[in-house]
Amino acid sequence: MEQDQQKNNGNLPALLVVGTVGVLLPIMLPSWEWAGIVGWGTALIAYIAAFAVALRRFSNERS
Repeated sequence: MEQDQQKNNGNLPALLVVGTVGVLLPIMLPSWEWAGIVGWGTALIAYIAAFAVALRRFSNERS
């Protein structure tokens, strides 16, 4: 039962790591002109997904 809830809720730490790597991408690859766009885009998507997962977990705990 707990594994099913975890599966439905997603993996919050992994999403936060992906978002952090996206933020750091322009710093790690300054010579690549698309690093900023790709990095911040990746971070934005990952952080929005992490926020959605956190909201879903919160709503599941309250019910």
